[in-house]
Amino acid sequence: MVAAALEEKIIKESDRFFCENGNYKVANRVIHEAQRKRYGMLAVRDILKYSSNIGSAKIAQKMGKEKFYDYIQKFGFGEKTGIDLLGESSGLVRPVNKWVPVDTAMIAFGQGISVTAIQLITAVSAIANKGVLMKPYVVRGVADKNNRLVKLYTPTVVRKVVSPNVAKRLTNMLTEVVSAPDGTGKSARIVNVAVAGKTGTSQKFDFKRGVYSSEKVRTSFMGFFPADNPQVAILVMLDEPQRDKWGGVAAAPVFKNIGEQILNCFKTNIRETPVFEENPNKVALVSTQQTLAPQEVVSDDESIMPNFVGLTLREAMKKAQTESIELKISGNGWAVSQYPPAHTPYGEERVCNVVFELNN
Repeated sequence: MVAAALEEKIIKESDRFFCENGNYKVANRVIHEAQRKRYGMLAVRDILKYSSNIGSAKIAQKMGKEKFYDYIQKFGFGEKTGIDLLGESSGLVRPVNKWVPVDTAMIAFGQGISVTAIQLITAVSAIANKGVLMKPYVVRGVADKNNRLVKLYTPTVVRKVVSPNVAKRLTNMLTEVVSAPDGTGKSARIVNVAVAGKTGTSQKFDFKRGVYSSEKVRTSFMGFFPADNPQVAILVMLDEPQRDKWGGVAAAPVFKNIGEQILNCFKTNIRETPVFEENPNKVALVSTQQTLAPQEVVSDDESIMPNFVGLTLREAMKKAQTESIELKISGNGWAVSQYPPAHTPYGEERVCNVVFELNN
């Protein structure tokens, strides 16, 4: 919705909207902010950062329902993406001529519309792809029993949704959602990686009562990184979380953990800097999990497991590659334990499980 308004030059980042101190009457409904927050004047970038329902509603109203509906369709909502999976749903987007007066405002923050997870991740990927919507696919290619390539799937452009300039401007605002100390997505931060993302909390419709439930919700966080050269997009959705009811609290930390595992387990050029925070007031980091031996055991025997304990993640991966060992990694920082232990004979497979931790 913000991307659409930017593209149509209806708003700019610094434009300010009065968010009615948390109560905004539209037709026969009163719109509130999540967690009963009360906002006054907010700039567009702050409407995103604080996830203001009322600010979003006012931007959509300024744009008008016809243009708003047009961009809902352009981003792929209301139609199947064509992904190579059976049973895909098109979601539910009512034709604009059947919208009631409150719909423009409500749809702006996720009510009165039903979308699928694959539609959401495809739409946010369009922002990462400089405004171009792509067709998602799961299988890259199909080979026969002799490993000969039978069919190859290649990236397919669906349509251009917004300009590269607008996509970049929106990405900058989404980065603030995560990087700002008061951003709703701050729990999705990944050390030394710029993340662009957005929280989401949607009330589920209670069909028995005919209203949206205040207890049953879906929380989400979707985003991509690195923000300046996107390579990974992730959507986390939690259905009816029992403890934390908000996307920034429940789903954002899951996004962070998945992102960290991707960076640790796959070879990428996304994060070249070691994962630790320097603090000049702290003493140097040492591992208390291991006992210092008088002398490190060194062996040229290629049939025994090398010692990874004490190495950084990058050092361990380099050593494992040199020794032709498959490394199974857990955590980040410095290696604190491994199995099989160092200096024991290899088993049938040259595999070592190594646990890394940040020692503060």
